[in-house]
Amino acid sequence: MACNCCNNRRRSTPGYTLVENSTAQTWAATGGLLQPGFVLEHSSADNISISGSSLSVENTGTYYIDVKVTGTPATASATVIPTININGIPVASDPRTGGATPIVEEFGVRTIEFLKKGDIITISNTGASALTITGVTSPGYNVSIVIERFN
Repeated sequence: MACNCCNNRRRSTPGYTLVENSTAQTWAATGGLLQPGFVLEHSSADNISISGSSLSVENTGTYYIDVKVTGTPATASATVIPTININGIPVASDPRTGGATPIVEEFGVRTIEFLKKGDIITISNTGASALTITGVTSPGYNVSIVIERFN
């Protein structure tokens, strides 16, 4: 009798979630949480849900998280440092920080992490300057978060 072990394995559903925000907000310095906005589109996998400033993981898997925020730093001598947190703990990432100048800049951070169902993702600003994020009209967005589940 031949073994058909593949039929006994649970298959995971890769997919993506695009979260965007177009409303004005002030992203506080030294730990302030970003308001991500709403799910603009997603694949049929529904891997991420939103509650306030938290993104909840609905399915266990390996995720790519890419965050982009556009705004003006509030302090001329400090920086804005976007940081991805999993269950309140900053994860290793390579944030793209900008100098605090009076011009609109794009700030970003990305990482790949293995996440479990129920994990909470937040995006904090660990820099010394707040970021003023102005409201934009559709179809523009000032916060864009792409979360893709690989497996």
